[in-house]
Amino acid sequence: MKLQHVLLGLGAMLMLSSLPVHAGPPESDSCALLKPDDLSALFGGAPVAKPIGDSCLWTASGSSKQLNILKYKNTGMAADMAFMTARKNISKSGPVTNETDLGDRAFSRLLPLGVVLLTIKQGQLLQLQLRTEAPGTEKDLDALRSVAKKVVATF
Repeated sequence: MKLQHVLLGLGAMLMLSSLPVHAGPPESDSCALLKPDDLSALFGGAPVAKPIGDSCLWTASGSSKQLNILKYKNTGMAADMAFMTARKNISKSGPVTNETDLGDRAFSRLLPLGVVLLTIKQGQLLQLQLRTEAPGTEKDLDALRSVAKKVVATF
């Protein structure tokens, strides 16, 4: 299975799971988690937020990068179960990396078209996906970690 399909499946799995832990709407607007200034270094320009359903898509003119952020309504045990299920499913196509200093627990994965990072802090589940239109690199992951630290600090 291609990793880009895993990435799409990850979001669909969390939102459409038949388990009672499926993701609902975020507790707050996912676009409000960051300010454009928080992302200007990532995009190399002035980013613009666009709400898409429960998530927020950040883009910038002249950049092929896209950042999708979703803060799920899941809390407590439901968030833990969704986190563990997502980790299990995404690890089927390759190794995941445990992340430190990004909430209570977090993991990331390099993908054919970018990187993904999921974290839980104080019972809140957060997913960040950086689409680069090229295979994800450690540099991309470092950039996403920096953004994730800013978001996690707001919890």
